Amino acid sequence: MGGQKDNLEPAQAVAQVFITALQAAGEDVRREVLARLLENEDLRDEIEAALLWKERKDEESRPLREFLSSLPDQSDE
Repeated sequence: MGGQKDNLEPAQAVAQVFITALQAAGEDVRREVLARLLENEDLRDEIEAALLWKERKDEESRPLREFLSSLPDQSDE
């Protein structure tokens, strides 16, 4: 049994087990798992952060001061 999956780190191996199980499960099971993941605030925050990273990972970086100056003024709050 060769291939890329033979050399996975422990976290990657566990992730592969979960992904394989979700892919093998029916649509109703996948929906239930996703609903429960999203019910948990910490997990939901991690999912949102991962989606945002995926969406923005290819954007060009910019200096921190430039970014900060583009934020709305928070002093009025």
